[in-house]
Amino acid sequence: MVMPFYFYSLVKLLHLIAMAFWLAAAVSMPGDTRRTLLLGRPHVDALVPRARRSIRIALASGLLTIATGGALVAAHGGLGGVSMRIQIGLVLTLVLFAVSAALVLPTWRRLSKLIEGGGDLQHALALSRKLTMYTGLEHLFRFSVLTLMVFRY
Repeated sequence: MVMPFYFYSLVKLLHLIAMAFWLAAAVSMPGDTRRTLLLGRPHVDALVPRARRSIRIALASGLLTIATGGALVAAHGGLGGVSMRIQIGLVLTLVLFAVSAALVLPTWRRLSKLIEGGGDLQHALALSRKLTMYTGLEHLFRFSVLTLMVFRY
């Protein structure tokens, strides 16, 4: 697929902006969750809406990152037209989405249900530790992909 240079540049800029939002939205949520749980009620009541906003931003920007990345790969003639580091980055990104779907989101759902139901905050704090571990795994994949995309070896 031949893409005009200005359009290619615009897609690449959008790709970088989406990736930045994806990183930023996901970085602060686990720490914010833990700190808020330690403060106890009534502070905890504002946590769920705040975290949901971060999750929505992370999901939307992650999907936009994938879509614009796919457009950039297509502009290079498909997977055969890009370097191995880009291909590996794509695989790691798919693994990242699997980690999110299998570990992070179910843990967050349990945690938010516990908070909204007025449950035990000590149990919620234990779940937040799991959430921190799982999001740490997400961060590892995100920064690995970022390294693969940015640095040419």
